Amino acid sequence: VLNLAINITGQKIKEQKLKQLYERKKALTKKSSGPDIKVSEKAREKQIEKITALFEEHMQDFKYTDVSYLIKIYKGDLEKIKNIVKLYLKSIPEQLIELSELADSSTWNYLRSKSSALRSKMGYIGLRLLNDTAKKIETNCEKKINLEEIQDLIDKMADSWKIAEKELKIILLLKR
Repeated sequence: VLNLAINITGQKIKEQKLKQLYERKKALTKKSSGPDIKVSEKAREKQIEKITALFEEHMQDFKYTDVSYLIKIYKGDLEKIKNIVKLYLKSIPEQLIELSELADSSTWNYLRSKSSALRSKMGYIGLRLLNDTAKKIETNCEKKINLEEIQDLIDKMADSWKIAEKELKIILLLKR
């Protein structure tokens, strides 16, 4: 009888713990309405303002980089912005080399495609001038016009990238 009572009591305790865990999980995942949403929106806006001010303080002299789009889409999350910047610091130099090799081999359709992909990246991280240059390469390849200028455009983009790269590396040094 004692064993039966212990088993029943143990079962009830397990059920109670499971119920508590379920209620806790339910409370955490519950979509709130009313004041809680306003508080989180205000907190998010405040975080965006803080990060924007931090970026503006350090980037007022930047020649190529404008990270306002990244701040907006990542809601001021500095770590996410840094992660994107790290990825692009690694991949863009490789893509510039690839563009140059494609221009040397006169593979215009493939060069157009690669230039388009690079243009998207440049726009995403706020490198407007480099974005425009990549667009020009893309258009020239697509229309098969001014093909003799393409290598010069790639070289111009690579030179501009050297400055933009230094600007982007400063972002990695920022702290909240």
